[in-house]
Amino acid sequence: MSNLISTAIGAMDATSLGIDVLGNNIANLNTVGYKSVNPEFSTLFSQTLQEAQAPTALAGGTGPMQIGAGVQLSGTSTNWSQGQMQATGNNLDLAIQGNGFFMLNGPGGPAYSRDGSLTLDATGMLTQQASGLAVQGLVADPATDTIPGSAVPANIVIPPGLSLNAKESTQATIAGNLNAATGVGNSTQMQYQYYDSLGVAQTMTIQFNQTAPDTWSYSGFIGNSANTVGGGTIVFNNAGAVSSITGNTMNVTTASTGVSTGAASPQPIVLTLSGLTQYSATSQVQATDQDGFAAGSLDSVNVDGGGNVKAVFSNGQSRLVAQLAVVNFANPSALSAQSKNVYKQTADTGSAEVVQPGTAGAGTIQSQALEESNVDLASQLTAMIVLQRSYQAAAKTVSTADQMLQDAIQL
Repeated sequence: MSNLISTAIGAMDATSLGIDVLGNNIANLNTVGYKSVNPEFSTLFSQTLQEAQAPTALAGGTGPMQIGAGVQLSGTSTNWSQGQMQATGNNLDLAIQGNGFFMLNGPGGPAYSRDGSLTLDATGMLTQQASGLAVQGLVADPATDTIPGSAVPANIVIPPGLSLNAKESTQATIAGNLNAATGVGNSTQMQYQYYDSLGVAQTMTIQFNQTAPDTWSYSGFIGNSANTVGGGTIVFNNAGAVSSITGNTMNVTTASTGVSTGAASPQPIVLTLSGLTQYSATSQVQATDQDGFAAGSLDSVNVDGGGNVKAVFSNGQSRLVAQLAVVNFANPSALSAQSKNVYKQTADTGSAEVVQPGTAGAGTIQSQALEESNVDLASQLTAMIVLQRSYQAAAKTVSTADQMLQDAIQL
């Protein structure tokens, strides 16, 4: 009878802990990146009153006679299923679609999270809002705008007031069609904008003149045709494609008014004209690309699906700052949940494998969105009712055992 009381009390303790687990799930119904946890129960040891007996020639075998000692909360398991994506419109709200964790770092060492609500602190360091921990990534080389092969996870910093120096134009791509049907003497013009070394926008006019069948001369000038800065000849084949080009470098100078006072002079600009065609269609030529730009100040920061963190400047240019580190574990269920939406590595998780988003089994990153909690409220409430009934039954067992003791005392 004493076993009955201890068994019932143990059941009340275990189910109470299970209800605590479910209650925590419900409390985190709106927590970004939260993963629901399931309570797991197991039997306690059993008291063996009689051992099993093997069969003999005269009698059959018998099984053991045992009395169980009750139940215990043996552990918890995390449900790592994907939560719903909630669009936010914030460039620094990120969600992982698939496996993996954001890598964070702080005074307590590395930490990991599915919560991608990020922000820039006063120093420009990218941090997670809930924990304040620094977000880790592979930092780009500003000289090449690429991630070095030797890069290791480090803090991502975008200093306030970051600016981008002006860059002078060194090349421009001209494409389009020159009308083959108009004959010798036909001409057409186009204009394009380029930048000098001080970032001042300048305008160059390119004029094309047909001098012979399949042959066009061209010249670049600033302001008026007398202020020429270069020119050459384009020859087309009978398929309307460029056959040869001569003299495709424009040399603009302060004297030609093609650069501003104090800018580098001369400024050679190489024209790429191989994309031109000569078909019997309206002449229409335009610049499709040029590599110069004015000075710019930091306008915004955004992240693409590959986890590339880019600084966007007021001049329309962007520069790669870093690539977010996404971490996989062989056994993520062994991660230790901490406060403020983060997890810590344990001895049973395996090593933290840092990979690029979308590779080696890691998920991709969705920007301007957050992953919602994956708690299913209906199933949690249902499971809680079941545990509540188990608790009530265990409590009833205690009262039954008490009544039996009362009867024994009265004897």
